[in-house]
Amino acid sequence: MKEHATERRELLIIGNTHSNPSTKAFLNKFIRIILATSIPTKIYVVSGDAPLVSKLYWLKTKDSAKGIAYYLSWIDSLAKTLKIVLTSRIRGAIVLVTPMFLHVMLLRIFSVRVAVFVAQRPSRILDFILSKLSIFLADFVIVEASNVLKDWGVKTYHKVLLGALYVDTHKFKRYKRFEERELALGYLGLLDYRKGIDRLLKVFHHLLRIEPRAKLFIAGFGPFARIIKEMANHNKNIVYVGSLKDDELLDFYNKIRAFILLSRSEGLPNVVLESMACGTPVIATLVGGIPDIVNDKFNGLIIYPNDDLMRVAFRIKEVLIDPQLWENLSKNCQKRARAFTFDRAVNRYKLILTKLLE
Repeated sequence: MKEHATERRELLIIGNTHSNPSTKAFLNKFIRIILATSIPTKIYVVSGDAPLVSKLYWLKTKDSAKGIAYYLSWIDSLAKTLKIVLTSRIRGAIVLVTPMFLHVMLLRIFSVRVAVFVAQRPSRILDFILSKLSIFLADFVIVEASNVLKDWGVKTYHKVLLGALYVDTHKFKRYKRFEERELALGYLGLLDYRKGIDRLLKVFHHLLRIEPRAKLFIAGFGPFARIIKEMANHNKNIVYVGSLKDDELLDFYNKIRAFILLSRSEGLPNVVLESMACGTPVIATLVGGIPDIVNDKFNGLIIYPNDDLMRVAFRIKEVLIDPQLWENLSKNCQKRARAFTFDRAVNRYKLILTKLLE
């Protein structure tokens, strides 16, 4: 009987079918936490990203993130999920891609407990509909911050589990003072509409009118990359640095005086935690899990949807040029980041996996 129970602690993790630096980094941080709980006896992963841990059983999906091929790749992922269900003794599964409703339904048909990871709200209408169906059907919903579900307009609080990740404060730390940093804002992440890149450019345009010395460093990839490159070629105040490697992130956060994220939807952005760990104040919109970690005038600035952009620019300027204000925000950023340690993340997922697998 004991052996049978052990076998039933096998876990399936379903990730993105496509691969990029952001999804890969998230998947591997997530797997590191799961392994540290020592609860699953075996872990299967279906994703386009390769787990860095070789002892996991990984089924690679067809890599596609564009058009109809994006959804066709889900069929390949679904087939591999079915294979694992039929050939193993999966007790529970965590679906990291919220719109994968068919995966959730398949797993429920085979009496596998399912937890769906819910972060930012999808920009595609079809993805949003599928996501709401996944949330409805899942046994549990994992969110990184209590405010995340407000963006979705759903009420499933009875099955919500808090599962924030972590920031490595040994890797991400402050090593530059105010006067050693550039009079600059910085953004790192996907360059698309959901991330509010259009808002960012408009705010920076207003900022240059009142502070011509200000700079904007942008790192990342996505649909807006070509536009950013062209703007950087014609405007010396905008610097596009492309995609950054892991060992370049620390320098990026310590180069700037403030990190800015004007997203239309978010979960609990890892870049915000990394920035705060480096003592870099965060300027962000009031969406998703942002209000759980950023407090206005405490460790950054909160931007509301209807805020006048010129007024926002004046507030940003104050953070960029006032050493005392910046120092207070910076110290509070570091304190807040220390609440998201690896050990705390492991303890949170021990509770989640106990509900899912035991």
